[in-house]
Amino acid sequence: MVKPADRGVGVAIGVHRDYSSGIPIQIKVFPDEVIVYNDGRLPENWTVADLPTWHRSMPHNPNIANAFFRSGKIETWGRGIEKIEAACKAEGRPAPVFAATGTEIKVTFSTPITDVDVSVNVIENVSDQALSTTQKAILQLISVNPFVTTAAISEKVGITQRRVASNMAKLKALGLIEREGSDRQGSWLVR
Repeated sequence: MVKPADRGVGVAIGVHRDYSSGIPIQIKVFPDEVIVYNDGRLPENWTVADLPTWHRSMPHNPNIANAFFRSGKIETWGRGIEKIEAACKAEGRPAPVFAATGTEIKVTFSTPITDVDVSVNVIENVSDQALSTTQKAILQLISVNPFVTTAAISEKVGITQRRVASNMAKLKALGLIEREGSDRQGSWLVR
C-alpha cells in the first residue's frame, strides 16, 4: 500500500527533478533505511536547513507543479516537506534526512528494524566460545539482518556505538564475523 509519504516523495520528484541530465531517479533500499536520489538542486541561496521551515515555493518545473496542482495531486505549492514529515510522524517514524550536493538531492527515510529476541542464540558454532552476552546479542542481530548498522545495534543492545565497534572488532579477531563490501553498502557475514 502506498503511504502518504510515498506519494509526497513522488510528487516532489516530479516537480523538482532536473530532467535535462537524463540520469534516472535512484532508490536504494536497505534494511534500516530507504534513500532516494534525484537530479535537481535547491533554489539559489537555499540550504537543506531551509527545507523544513516556512518558505515560498520555487519548483524547478513550474509547469509540472501546475499540472500536479490542477490534477489534485497537490492542494497548494510549498507544503511538500511539511506533508512528508507529518506522514512519517503519523507512522511513528523519524522525519527524513535531506541532503543536497551539487546537482543531487538525497532524501533518507529510516525504516524500522525487525525486532529480534536477542536472548535466543541461533549461532550454534559459537556456543562453546567465551563470548559476552553483548557479543552474543550482536551476533544474533547480524545473523538475522546482515545489513544492520552500528547505530541500530547500539539502539537494540543498549550500548554506545563505540562499544558496539569494540565488540565487533573482538568478534572479527575471533574470526566469527567478516565484513563484505563497503562500510556503507556492505553486509556482515557470520562465520
